[in-house]
Amino acid sequence: MTTDTIQNEEIREHLQTLRLLSETTDDYLYMADLTEEKMYFANSAISSRYNISLSKENTCCVEAWSRIIYERDVVQWKKDIRKIQEKKSHKHNLVYRLREKNGNLVWISCRGKVLENEEGEPIIMLGRISDTALLGKVDSLTCLFMEEEMYRNLKKAVSAKKSGVLMVFGVDRFKSINAKYGREFGDYLLKRLASYLEKWVDKEFQVYRLDSDRFAVNFVGYDENRAKETYEQIKNGMTENCSVSAGAVRYPVRNSKDVNALYNYAERSLDRAKQNGRNQLVFFSEEDYEKKLSEIDLIEELNKSVNNRCKGFYLVYQPQVSLNGYEVVGAEALLRFQSAIRGVVSPEQFVPILEKSGMIVPVGKWILEHAIHQCALWRQHNPQFRMSINLSYVQLEQNDLIQFIFGLLEQENLPGSAIILEVTESMQLQDYPRYNQLFDILGKRGIQISMDDFGTGYSSLGYLKSLSVDEIKIDRCFVNNIHLSTYNYKLLSNILELAKSSKIRVVCEGVETYEELRTLSDLEPEEIQGFYFSRPLESGEFTNRYLLSHNEEEKWKVDNHELNVGASQGSIIDYKQVLDSMSEAVSILDEETNCLCYMNRAAQKLLGAKEDYIGKTCYQMLGRDKICEGCKYRKIQETEEIRGYLIDCQGHRYLAEVKNLDWGGHSLRFVEWTDRERTKLFEK
Repeated sequence: MTTDTIQNEEIREHLQTLRLLSETTDDYLYMADLTEEKMYFANSAISSRYNISLSKENTCCVEAWSRIIYERDVVQWKKDIRKIQEKKSHKHNLVYRLREKNGNLVWISCRGKVLENEEGEPIIMLGRISDTALLGKVDSLTCLFMEEEMYRNLKKAVSAKKSGVLMVFGVDRFKSINAKYGREFGDYLLKRLASYLEKWVDKEFQVYRLDSDRFAVNFVGYDENRAKETYEQIKNGMTENCSVSAGAVRYPVRNSKDVNALYNYAERSLDRAKQNGRNQLVFFSEEDYEKKLSEIDLIEELNKSVNNRCKGFYLVYQPQVSLNGYEVVGAEALLRFQSAIRGVVSPEQFVPILEKSGMIVPVGKWILEHAIHQCALWRQHNPQFRMSINLSYVQLEQNDLIQFIFGLLEQENLPGSAIILEVTESMQLQDYPRYNQLFDILGKRGIQISMDDFGTGYSSLGYLKSLSVDEIKIDRCFVNNIHLSTYNYKLLSNILELAKSSKIRVVCEGVETYEELRTLSDLEPEEIQGFYFSRPLESGEFTNRYLLSHNEEEKWKVDNHELNVGASQGSIIDYKQVLDSMSEAVSILDEETNCLCYMNRAAQKLLGAKEDYIGKTCYQMLGRDKICEGCKYRKIQETEEIRGYLIDCQGHRYLAEVKNLDWGGHSLRFVEWTDRERTKLFEK
């Protein structure tokens, strides 16, 4: 009997065994002839699901089998088969994807045992193919391995002390997409993203489907730049369908082998990418993570404090001063927190945490209780004293807020006019008709409403007529160096004019210098608040300074009286009076906006300026809405400090000598104008 006859006999025997066994399993049993590169199947069942044609003997060539393997996986399959043919391996154990007749992908587990002839050559491989072995490990929608497999492979890489980048992807606004276009379209997007990920991610890396709209790739051996390049390709590929954000972490991180921690780092970075505007990649930062841990610790400490009757919280009070007479008419109650670990914590740190967590509700009630009680004590010394108390938008959503406030006022025997409730202006765009209803209910009890930080968020002047508020507080950003800012001066002037016409009181916050106070005095807001008068004080010190003694108020009156009188008598020089007395024409412009801040009388006469020139450019000053036709600036002179320009303006020629000035950190241009006769000296 020849070798071929023996081999054929063995094939028949093996096939007969496979046919018998196939009746007891749902797996597909096969035998591969490694010499002829032919595959035999125990029956034809596999051809009914997958796009493979079998002969009458249920055979196909190995090449035909490789064509139904998903293109990302076929390289790995060929590599394993080559190792068997080269006698480097005697087993076949792979998972890869086959394409069904309808085009869908299915993960299969393929195992085989190699049989050799007497010469030790591999001739036959017997095995089974299962498309159910991976159920529960593979996502049915995208045909990608899920979280469990990602953790397993990530742990393997970390244990081997390899470096790389773990990246987590997410579809931006996926919930909104599902709600607007339906679940079917959402599923399409997920399959589309899975396809793009597999297209642009190197075939050596597995793509994983996590929960909802999240995917992950472990780029073993990649540095940050290579990972960024891959992300950009994926992001650009998905542009027509949706935007995709990603978070990534480079590993190892501080020699950590905890793969759960690595995934958390990447996931937090993805959250930051979405919070920072979406459609971007953010890498994990140890510094940011330490801040996050610190924030978590602070949250725990705040929570303990709230549960322990708000231990660690305390109030300070900043005086509110009437501009007419410089008397303290009230105070703003400001929340502070003394940490047992960190010391005094900035309100910018803990207030957002209180609002986001909902802890502001019990803390807010604590504030109302203590501030209203303190107001009752101070009204014994000053019956007209008012307390301003901040309310969070979270508190305004509480159904019992109004009755709680009314109850405190009755408990302290105070009228509603004793308190002012401050709300931030960003609230009014959320649902301001509803808030107006609340404000009207409070107003019927005499409680006034103040809009804090006016102008810093969403408000426009038109909203002043729509809102049921009694007071607006101008933020420090408009008050800062107002004596040097023409724009802020005019804006504040317009706000005050409209507020007065609407019978709304104006309080200017953040006044820190005499120059700011003096400029604001010209605009005449009702009240002033800021460090120029006092920092926020604890109740005892506030009582001694402003309720039991009025020395501070008397000092303000004297100081401001002396400064005003001194200025009029010349002991303190008013630059406007000096410049108006000059025969030379002089103007001062804002370096940043090119708008006029001041022109002395000679300059107004020389250039024909209109009275309302402040805040306008030169052509606006002349009553024009655009730059003069044929306007010419020609530099004719320059030194280290002075630049000279020859200017043709409306048929007249002037020489302008310009000098840059720094006034309290603000850049100004000091311009001296000369008539056309003198320009001839420079032209020679």
